[in-house]
Amino acid sequence: MSTKDWGDFDLDVPLPTDMRSTTKYPWDEFPPPKSGKLASMMFLPDDDGIDTSKRLKNRVDQSLRTFIKGKQPTWRFISRVRLEKAGNKEVSGVRVWRMEDEDADA
Repeated sequence: MSTKDWGDFDLDVPLPTDMRSTTKYPWDEFPPPKSGKLASMMFLPDDDGIDTSKRLKNRVDQSLRTFIKGKQPTWRFISRVRLEKAGNKEVSGVRVWRMEDEDADA
């Protein structure tokens, strides 16, 4: 196969930015629970108009699985679809709890 079958090559092209290795959720900033507490938590409202809360939970869970992979000790999270009050209205979204880290030696 000759190179003329492919056409011309573009030279000095910048590499693409790979967005798959980034997350829109601040998992690395999520504080562990303080001693004597069971968990710390945050609420992610479903306010983008694109997803249902169930789809948002699926994206959050996948993001958590990717983030947790390889962490030592293992970070532990629980997520649930919730309907919570925000002022005078109820907002659907995902509540995420960070549990105490799981000791790898235990």
